[in-house]
Amino acid sequence: MTGPTTGTATTAADGSYSFTGLTAGTYTLTETQPANFGDGKDTAGSLGGSTAVDDVIGNIAVAIGKNGTDYNFGERPTGLNGQVFLDLDNDGIVDPGEVGIAGVVINLNGTDIN
Repeated sequence: MTGPTTGTATTAADGSYSFTGLTAGTYTLTETQPANFGDGKDTAGSLGGSTAVDDVIGNIAVAIGKNGTDYNFGERPTGLNGQVFLDLDNDGIVDPGEVGIAGVVINLNGTDIN
């Protein structure tokens, strides 16, 4: 096979993906940012490459007989969490002996910017 090569892979349940049967050449991987995750750190794998642009690992030089591994796109969960507790010393920090309070309703309001 000669000329431009394109392909699409969808990650498995464990997040893994692969492209097989590539010819020697220079490749770019581009991730579609998944919804409800913050962009994390992307890392170029065993054959090198560039991560200068978010969600893109470029300039991956694949030679005949070489198999690149660990081209990873990190994501961060987004959310808010906390605790309702009996704050005996009124310092806003959960200290030993300060127990949680069950059954309290917490409301969330905001704007989805996506």
